[in-house]
Amino acid sequence: MLLLSKTLKTAGFNLISCLIVMFLVVLQFSHCGVLLFYIRFKDFKTLANALGLLLTISVGKFPSSNRLDISDRVVLAFLISFALFNMIVLMNIFIAIINEGFARAKEDTMKKKNYFEMLDYLVRRLKDRAIKVGLLKDGKQVQKLDDDFEDSVKATQKKLDKIDEIIGKWLRSPKRDMLQ
Repeated sequence: MLLLSKTLKTAGFNLISCLIVMFLVVLQFSHCGVLLFYIRFKDFKTLANALGLLLTISVGKFPSSNRLDISDRVVLAFLISFALFNMIVLMNIFIAIINEGFARAKEDTMKKKNYFEMLDYLVRRLKDRAIKVGLLKDGKQVQKLDDDFEDSVKATQKKLDKIDEIIGKWLRSPKRDMLQ
């Protein structure tokens, strides 16, 4: 999931730009269709109808032959040019943008992996040096520090419990009532 979100984040601006261009191309073809065929075909009577027809063609569903007179060469050339331009050119640009974003995201992810490997290597080297100098003794020194810390936490907890007990006794004592 991280790689997908990073890909979309990396290629986001280019994807939005490509989608705007794709929409403008479909809108331009819709306008051309309305101007060329609005008299002969009901699918090109309005811009909304033409836009719906061309978006349907964009997803790969061509209209039936009874809706449009596909024997007309101008209509056939128009629809084929739209389909080829939209599917081949614009979709390949869209895929190229996603592919480039994925390559950048994958490269960034690989760099981070190497960064953590380098950090682990440095920590390991530092620990080895500390053992050689005498600051650590094969990790046993670290365990001793952890045990000392746990002991100090337990001692502090005991002191806090004792203070709480003393305050509780004082609050219940009759001498306190005399002071008020």
